[in-house]
Amino acid sequence: MAGLAVFYLLLLVASPLLWFGMHWAVGRLVKPPLSFADSARIAASPLVYALIVAGVAPILQSIAWSLTRS
Repeated sequence: MAGLAVFYLLLLVASPLLWFGMHWAVGRLVKPPLSFADSARIAASPLVYALIVAGVAPILQSIAWSLTRS
């Protein structure tokens, strides 16, 4: 159980920090360097996309089920 708690802690705390930190670091290395806002926008775009897809999926699933029933 302790291992699972550590996994969830890393998943919910360390992973986002690492994700945004790595995007910031790579953004600083490119020429011309990106600002933190630009790097954060690049890092957040796939996360926002995943949230939008997760929000639209139940609607599309209900439409697909109604089409398969007819």
